[in-house]
Formats: sequence, structure tokens, C-alpha cells
Amino acid sequence: MRMVKSTCAVLISALTCSAVSAAEYYDVIDLGRLGDDTLALNQRASYTFALNANGLVAGYSFGQYPHPDGESDALFGNRPVSYAGTANTAPVSLLADDYSGVGAAFGMNDTGMLVGEVRPHVQEDITDDDGNVTGTRTVLKDTQAVIFQNGATTFLEFGDDYTAFMRAFDVNNSGWMVGEGQRILTRNDDNSIATSGGRGFLYDINNTTITNLEPSSGTDGINFSNATTINNAGFFAGVSTILNADNASIRRGYIASINSPETLTPVEALGGYVHRVNDINESNVVVGIAALEGESGINLQFSKYAGFITDTATGEVTNIGYLVDTLEQSNAIGINDAGVVVGSARLTSSPASYAGVIYENGQLGDLNKRIDCDAGWVIGEAKAINNAGEIIGFGAFLQEQTDGRMLHEPRAYKLVPRTEPVNQSCNTTTTPDSGSGSLGWSAGLLLLLGFARRRQNQK
Repeated sequence: MRMVKSTCAVLISALTCSAVSAAEYYDVIDLGRLGDDTLALNQRASYTFALNANGLVAGYSFGQYPHPDGESDALFGNRPVSYAGTANTAPVSLLADDYSGVGAAFGMNDTGMLVGEVRPHVQEDITDDDGNVTGTRTVLKDTQAVIFQNGATTFLEFGDDYTAFMRAFDVNNSGWMVGEGQRILTRNDDNSIATSGGRGFLYDINNTTITNLEPSSGTDGINFSNATTINNAGFFAGVSTILNADNASIRRGYIASINSPETLTPVEALGGYVHRVNDINESNVVVGIAALEGESGINLQFSKYAGFITDTATGEVTNIGYLVDTLEQSNAIGINDAGVVVGSARLTSSPASYAGVIYENGQLGDLNKRIDCDAGWVIGEAKAINNAGEIIGFGAFLQEQTDGRMLHEPRAYKLVPRTEPVNQSCNTTTTPDSGSGSLGWSAGLLLLLGFARRRQNQK
């Protein structure tokens, strides 16, 4: 699965699996960032996507890279990174220091292989109608799916069926990778692209073969599929359009196997539009985010939606609920083999803010209440939980600036279970204004960025 790989067999129950239940208390580890304190606040962000069984973490961090012309000032953007997952250890860029481009690492297996995306930043010639070079320009090229392993970056080629727009989301321990891209559906007489559409893919890294995942309801450009998560038993999941009872195309989750990838079996959710399937564990329980019945779900900013848990063996669907009953927005993002789920939920209406959450035994909890209130952190989102109970995510970390001010910096974190009770007796009735690092403002901004990222991943 995308967030955490397990060594538990598929048929082993959660009671005999090595996965542990949710912890009551956690210590927070700052996973750090690229760059130093001289950078602007919006250039200090770090983010996590993947956590493996060994506690290693992958994601991206904003950092500088050389301008493609080799002379101009350095540029800044999100660089794919790996995190050791321990305190006082800086992230490591997965791209060479002299490589011009941006990207992210979305998935990782237990051997340390990472997959993700890179957009090369290049210098191109500008030509007139006669083919004469009239100047140069700097261009961010289309996204390419990549593998990061042993200090090397491998750019994957998928042949003529796909455009250059590709991204890899997850990889399992056997070297099966899933992702999405723009597949060329039809061509004009001159071989130029006539139509294309978003399509999921399954890729066998060992044999360098790709399987296209066609939507359940057809192959036209309106329909869509992706593949976002895969477990070690070879089951993967994602989203595909299907035809409903009215013969209308709607988006639903699915599960499939590497042994029969052409069969996308629908996954029940909450009766509405499925925005994304986020993760799958070794028992083929999937989690994701879906609109409530009657909601379109397309615009997450305004619709009512919830995190869902679906046991694909029984068809049982669970709504993880909300932290505030009147704020019907939550997301189930990661699940381990004990069935513990992490994600996010809306906490306040105005300004909009979100909190990282944990769900177990029918109860949804705010992770901010499971850490020391004076730790300097706002846990805005939880992305993954492994079988050791460690959690990674994205939040705001209170940091003293060079001018002496205390501001919340957007930062990646790791939560490590502890046995001692946490301090939750801080006085939080007074909140600084946004210019001084307001908790509500910071957390709201960070989580909106997170949801925006997930929306981008669906395009």
C-alpha cells in the first residue's frame, strides 16, 4: 500500500498481525526541511507522503536549485526528499544538487525504493516561422514518472501510448508500481494527438511492462481512471468512472489484482462521488474520501464529504465522522494492518482550519490532544501510519525567526508512540494574529495547500 508496507500475510487477522493499536500519547519529531532560516516563510515548507515499515519517510521539501541557463540566480521549488525519520536529521534531496527541476516522492517500499514525479526545468530556443533562433526561454516540462533508488533517478518511458504527463504513486516490495498519466486515445491523420484522457497504469519494474487501466464505463476522453495504492499481496486500488443506473458516468473507487488488472471491481463508499482512494492494507481494506450522498463532491471547498473505510471482502463501509458535527469534512488517508486509520478533519469554520486525526474502534480523535500542548506544533494532517504505530504528516511548527518573532512554519513531522501522559493543560485562550503565526490561520493555510495538492493529483 502507498503509505505503509507490511510483512503480515493477507489471511492473518489483525489480532495475530504484528500491527499495533493506536497509541494514546505521542512524541513529535521535526523532520526538518531543505534550506536555512534566510529563506522566506513560504520557501521553508516540507511535506510527507510515504512511510515504510522501517520508519523511513518520503515526500518533498522546498529548496533551491540551479537555473537551467547556468548563470541566473537559483530558483526555488519542491524537491523530492527522503527523511531518516529521526530527530535532528535533515532531509536528503533525491535529485542531484546540479539538477534543475522540481518533484515529489509519493510512494516507498520496505527496500528503500521510492517512486514519484519530476518536472525538468530546461532552457529552450525560441524560433521564428523560418526556423531561425530568436532567443531562449525557461520552461518547466511535463511531469515524468520516476524511480529513486541507491542515489540514482530513473525516468520511466512508457512508449507512444502516453504523453509526457505521468506520475507514480506507489510501489510494493515485489516491484509493482501504480500511477496515472495522460493516455493518447486517438490521433489525427498527421499523427498529432486528437484526444487524450487520464488513465491509471500498473507497471512491472522488473520486466518493464505497463498495463493500461481503462475506466469501467468506456474509453472516451470524458472518462477517467487512476491507480493510487498497492499492497504486497498484489492488490491495488484507485478511482474509475462507471455507469450508474441512469446510464450516467460517475466516479467510484475500485480494487483489482495484478493477476487480472483488467477487472476493476467497484468499491462501495458513502453513496456519492468518490474523490480519491488513498490507501489499502494487507487485508484489502481501503480508505479514502467521498462526497456524502446527494453531494457532487467535485469541489471539496464547498461540498460535504467524509473519510470512508471499506472492507472489500465484506462490503462493509464506515464513515469516520467529524471532529465537529456541523463541519462535515473529513478524509481517511492512511491505514495499517490493525485497521487504525489516520487523516484529517475540519476543526473551525472561519477561518477554515483542519486537524490531523486518528480513527480506531469507532472513535475519531484529534492528534493535537495526544501530544504535549507546549510542543510548539499544530498537527494539521496525518498521512500514514505503519504497523509500529508511527504516524507521519504535515503541520505547523512554532519557530523563532531571525528577527525574534515566533511564527509557525509549514513542516513535516513524525509521531512516535510513548507511554507517559502528555501535557494538555496549556492556556490556549489567547491566539496571536495571523502576522504573528495564528494557529487557526497557519493550520488552515497548510491544510488547504494539502487538499489542493490532492486535487492536483486527480487531474
